[in-house]
Amino acid sequence: MFQAYIVYHLLALSLILAWYPAMTSSHVAASRAAQNTLFASMTSILLFTFTLGLRDNVGGDFQGYVNYFLEVDNQTSSSDVPYEIGFFWVIKALRLLDLDAAFLFLTTCAFQIIFVVSWLKKHLFIAPWFFLMYFLSLHAFEGLNIVRQEMSFTVLLASIPALISRRVVQYMSLVFFATLFHASSAIFFPLYLFLHKETPIPAWSQFGLLLLVTASAGTLATELFNFLPRLALFFQVSRFKDVQEDLFFSEDGGLSMGLGFLFGLVTDAFLIFTSSRLIKRYSHVGFSSYYNLFLIGALLSPAVTEANYIVFARLNYFFLSFKFVCLSFLLASLFSKSPIFKQGAILGALLILSYYAWFLMAISQGAAWCAPFNFVFD
Repeated sequence: MFQAYIVYHLLALSLILAWYPAMTSSHVAASRAAQNTLFASMTSILLFTFTLGLRDNVGGDFQGYVNYFLEVDNQTSSSDVPYEIGFFWVIKALRLLDLDAAFLFLTTCAFQIIFVVSWLKKHLFIAPWFFLMYFLSLHAFEGLNIVRQEMSFTVLLASIPALISRRVVQYMSLVFFATLFHASSAIFFPLYLFLHKETPIPAWSQFGLLLLVTASAGTLATELFNFLPRLALFFQVSRFKDVQEDLFFSEDGGLSMGLGFLFGLVTDAFLIFTSSRLIKRYSHVGFSSYYNLFLIGALLSPAVTEANYIVFARLNYFFLSFKFVCLSFLLASLFSKSPIFKQGAILGALLILSYYAWFLMAISQGAAWCAPFNFVFD
C-alpha cells in the first residue's frame, strides 16, 4: 500500500512541476516558451506511459484486458471479439510483433497521454491544475479500470477545440476515431449542434434543477430504463465498478446521503455558481462547452446512480469526466493574479485540501483496485 502512495504522489508532482514553466512562459522569449512546452510534453508522455503502463494487476479490469490480449492470435478477426475494432487492431498489432501483455498497457497509456498533451498545449495556463485535479478527483483511478473508454475520453477532450472553432470535419473525424475504442463516444456526434452555446439558464435555476433531479432520481431512473434494450444493444458495454461507488455508495445502487454524495453536490454547486465568471474569463477558449458537458453529467448523475445500471454509467462517464477539467479552470482562476473572488486563494486551498483528503481515502481503501500498486518488475 505504501508504494501506491509514493507512486501516485510522485507522478502527480512530477507532471505538475513539468508543466509549471510552460504555464508561466508568457513573459519569456518565444523560443524559450517553445522549449518549455516541448520539455513538458515529452516528460509527461514518458513519465505517464512508463509509470502507469508498467503496472501489474492494478485496476479492476486489468486481468480482463490481459485475457483480451492473450485470446487474440493470427486467426482471430474483429468479429470474434466483444470490443471495438480500434482496440482490436491495437492488440492485433502488438501480437503480430510478438510482444507480451505489458506492452498493451504501455500502448494504451501512451495513447491517452498523447491526446491529453495535444489538448494541454492549447491550454497551458491550466496545465499544472489539470494534472492536480486529474489525480485528486480520482479520474486517474477510473482510467486504470475502463481503459478503452478512457482512451475514447482523451480523444473527445482533444476534439472540443475543433467544436468550439466550428471545424466540423475535424470534430466529427475525432469523434468517429473515439468510437473505434468505445462505441458510446457516438453520443458526441449530435452535441456539435449545441454544445458550443452558453447555457441560457441562470445559476440559481441550474442549482434548483440539480436539486430537483436529485429528489426525483427514482422516477427518472425508471424512465431511463424504458430505453434499456436499445441502449444495451447500441452501446456494447461490460461490467465495471465505479470508484465513487467503491468509496461512498452502496453495492446495490441507489442514492446515499453520505460523504461522497454531499461532497459531490457541494462541488457541483461551487462550479455552477462560479460558471458565469469562468465563462466570461475563459471565453477565448470556449469554456462554456466544457461547462455544458459537466452540467449534463451533474444532472444525469442522480438518476444514473439510482439506476445502478452499467449502460447508463458508461454513457455518463464522459460527461462526468469533464468535471475535473472544469475544476482545473476554476483553480487557475482562483490562484491567478486577478482571481474571480477576492479570497480566491483561500477558496482554492480549501477546495484542494478537500479533494486531497478524498484522494488519500481512495488510496487507503484501494478504491477501484488502485492499490496496492505493483510494477511488472516487482
